[in-house]
Amino acid sequence: MTPKPLKHFFILLGIFLFAAVLAAPAWSDATQGADDIETEDLMEPSAVALPPVDEVLNKVQAHYGQKGFCSQFTQVATLTGMGIQDTASGYACFNYPDKMRWEYEVPEEQVIISDGKRLWVYRPLDNQVLVGDSKDYFGAGEGASFLTDVNILKNQFDVSWAEQAWQHSAGLQNAWALKLTPKKENPDFTVLYLLINKKTCSIFETASFNNFGDETRINFAEPDFSMPPKDSEFVLTIPEGVDVMEMSGAPEGE
Repeated sequence: MTPKPLKHFFILLGIFLFAAVLAAPAWSDATQGADDIETEDLMEPSAVALPPVDEVLNKVQAHYGQKGFCSQFTQVATLTGMGIQDTASGYACFNYPDKMRWEYEVPEEQVIISDGKRLWVYRPLDNQVLVGDSKDYFGAGEGASFLTDVNILKNQFDVSWAEQAWQHSAGLQNAWALKLTPKKENPDFTVLYLLINKKTCSIFETASFNNFGDETRINFAEPDFSMPPKDSEFVLTIPEGVDVMEMSGAPEGE
């Protein structure tokens, strides 16, 4: 049984992992994120001709291929109604098609691993490991496969150009902004924005929102495609003496 205090944790985690597996290097030759775009690079949206969305998605697919990568990440979650903002950061690795490893370093150590079948959440400070079925929380066919098969993405989302405000904030000379709306209504996840580097066709930032206006924004920097992680990195060896709890079924509301 899934502990009730973890319900919202796993809802947010599912959104977070979906968004983050789409992310990659900020910029090809320099580790440049959204905050590094200079004011003079901004242009009025009406002055920029946008290519077809499918053309951009195909370029993203071609850029990623079936490559694994690792990257530092920063996650900022804002709970609008409560006026709370939490920041976390760490290191993440991905292997095609559905293997993920998240190592949170701030504000506290936590490791989240999926080999595409099993899911492990290890909290050293709590001396606890949660073990479950990946597809119960992240669905089948997700993970890095979104990067190499845009048809999977288009089957689950309506993809369009983001509103002018997002295009403007992306820095139109350097980046595109796409809006992904789930085709199946989900009260916990209403829209996802992707900021894409025009030069490399990599996604350097994501922002997801729910019905309450809460936002989870993720930025990636210092990526490494040169040495794809080994499959062994996507299986948790459970330390001796750690409490193990089995998770079963999807989070409530799924």
